[in-house]
Amino acid sequence: MPDWLPDGKLPDASTKRGAFLFLVGTILNQNISGERAWQNVTRLSGRIDLSPQGLSGYSADDLEPLVRLSPAVHPFATAMSRAIVGAADQVRQDYGGDTRRLWRDARSTEVVIDRMTTFRQIGKHKAEVAAFLLASVYKELPMQLEERMETTCPALLTYLTYQRTGG
Repeated sequence: MPDWLPDGKLPDASTKRGAFLFLVGTILNQNISGERAWQNVTRLSGRIDLSPQGLSGYSADDLEPLVRLSPAVHPFATAMSRAIVGAADQVRQDYGGDTRRLWRDARSTEVVIDRMTTFRQIGKHKAEVAAFLLASVYKELPMQLEERMETTCPALLTYLTYQRTGG
């Protein structure tokens, strides 16, 4: 399970493939719970090579049936298929096929947030949550968002505190 953290719930963003899985989970985290979004990343990655290289040559029309396949990955299959294929294209073009460069080559957390919002289906709030996860869970960014998360996404802080303390 090298593309997933030891708990099996979140992808390992320190690996090339895991970083793209993290990006896809961020995209899918819309109108469904975060936990379900991550479960659905696992589900979709079992149906297709879910990497920028693996999606090369795929259109949103090609991916959509795999997103809709029961159990469905997301209720908005068309929009999510477009976003995922677009993200793969963007990662190949802008980051040489390595999603980790999206945050590792950034000068600051704010740059990471700005970069994240250039992806379809990722607005400022989701970008801030992703940056917070990259800092607090993955240690890929310096921790700078704790105070902002208290007001932006208190449920995430509660969840992470629960996970850290073992429930």
